[in-house]
Amino acid sequence: MLNRMLVLFGLRARQEHWGVVYDSKTKQSLDPVVVKLIDAKSGKVAQTFITDITGRYGFLSWPGKYKIFARKTNYTFPSHLIEGDKDSVYENLYRGEFFEVLGDAEVIAFNIPMDPQREDWNQQEKERMFNYSPRTENFLRVLTISLFWIVLAVFIASKVYFPFFLTKYVLYFYGAVILLAILLPKNRLWGRVVSKSRNTSVSDVELELSHTRMPNIVIARTSTIEDGKFFMRVQKGDYILRIRILNLQGAMEEVKTVNLTVGMERAITQDFFID
Repeated sequence: MLNRMLVLFGLRARQEHWGVVYDSKTKQSLDPVVVKLIDAKSGKVAQTFITDITGRYGFLSWPGKYKIFARKTNYTFPSHLIEGDKDSVYENLYRGEFFEVLGDAEVIAFNIPMDPQREDWNQQEKERMFNYSPRTENFLRVLTISLFWIVLAVFIASKVYFPFFLTKYVLYFYGAVILLAILLPKNRLWGRVVSKSRNTSVSDVELELSHTRMPNIVIARTSTIEDGKFFMRVQKGDYILRIRILNLQGAMEEVKTVNLTVGMERAITQDFFID
């Protein structure tokens, strides 16, 4: 909650668990889009993701050099209509270039513009049903940030020229918020599986997610990478997470079942300890 407040006031960059694939002209999110993460060294597809109705996708990738490819009917990638790494609504854009992941594993979440080639009935119907305007959302975000700093400037001037009893308390509040921006750790974008006895991360663990209302239907599946990290983005709700490892007979064996609730972060970011 505090991280979201700092983002709202422009004191911290948005740290998303996902990127958005969107129409370069209308700025509307695109679905379904097949997004592939390709390893530059081997040329093989490392991970594949299909965007949801809000155009969101994400990869958790180990250090290395990669490229992303996106495919959707009636659209082309990379975009030729947008240049640079940002446009009027989105930042951190990806337009087909190679990139490198350094250090620890990290969530890859570029925003990806795609150019429309012809009318797409799915997008037209979605715009009619949801009436969502990315431009309006971006305008409100910029307005909130501007008002935050304008109010600070007004109260600093008030402290100097027209002091009154509330001024110092407002400035104390601003000081506390700015201090939070400096000291508060950033949100974690990934979860991890850890061995309880050895206190070490466990790779090649399989995680399956089901909704509590449909416990026998798997709605998401992923595996941990070398340092035990995994990436799993889901909608808000109550879920059952099943953790499986490879047993001595070469079969996946369930070692833990966890009931959990996913909130505003819309991703599973906890540590899970297994025997």
